[in-house]
Amino acid sequence: MALRSFAKRVGESLLVHSGITAAARTTMRDRALILAYHNIVPDEAPCEGDLPNHLTLSAFEAQLEAVRQTHDVVPLQDLIDGDPRTGRARVAITFDDAYRGAVLLGLPAVAARGLSATIFVAPDLLGGQTFWWDALAATGGGLSPALRLEALERLAGDGNTIRQWARARGVGDVAPSCAFRRSATTEELRTAAALPGISLGSHTWSHPVLTRVSHERLVAELHLSRQWLRQQDAVTVDAIAYPYGGVDERVMAEARRAGYRAGFKVDGGWMRGAVASGFDAPRLNVVPRLSDAGFRIRLAGLLSH
Repeated sequence: MALRSFAKRVGESLLVHSGITAAARTTMRDRALILAYHNIVPDEAPCEGDLPNHLTLSAFEAQLEAVRQTHDVVPLQDLIDGDPRTGRARVAITFDDAYRGAVLLGLPAVAARGLSATIFVAPDLLGGQTFWWDALAATGGGLSPALRLEALERLAGDGNTIRQWARARGVGDVAPSCAFRRSATTEELRTAAALPGISLGSHTWSHPVLTRVSHERLVAELHLSRQWLRQQDAVTVDAIAYPYGGVDERVMAEARRAGYRAGFKVDGGWMRGAVASGFDAPRLNVVPRLSDAGFRIRLAGLLSH
């Protein structure tokens, strides 16, 4: 496995230095890419929680530098509005969940570079809480695929239900020792939202799988979070990022009825120009295992995941 990983990284590096990625970028000038992050943690933070969600600060800062070298970073609202294209391919930066690390480390890193970002918030999970997927992850090993499947498919991604189910089966529920792996407080979020270029969006009220909940709960999740957004003294976007990427025709129809202007998945890669599809817009989920070269390859449009 280590040899395969090494060979993959060597291949990615050769591809970047061959000039193929530079040539590929010229074909993407009329397109846009929305990057989806979750959390940013200090480089020295212990290895814990659901590992694919937590990117180190140094890796994130390197990605910001890579993006602005070759792309125009624009507010997410520009892609929703369909503002005129710039001379280069456009990138919007987003975060899901309002982790404390994203709020206290990620957003300031964005703002310090004069860039913009949108953070999608589930208000009911604010306040220094531990997300269930981090609490139930094996120490240093991440969340098991079997547990993730059970939690999302049968238990609808509902944190309280999942934790009750886990306790009944003796699955450990451990709060991460690193405070950056918990949710931000409302005050921390408000402070970060006041930074130039930062906006807030909806991630529902309490983060269930919307395709698995009742009609009544679906409507409540969409309306409560949008109402909360409208009460904030911050720049907001009338858009929703679907928790876990769960979306279908029913969810899209209700999001439209609730007054949102756009809805975002957590996969799918590039799109042409603005958010043309409205409520089924793709993003590129950025995970920690990506090498610098692998990230640049995706920025060139050669891979979509």
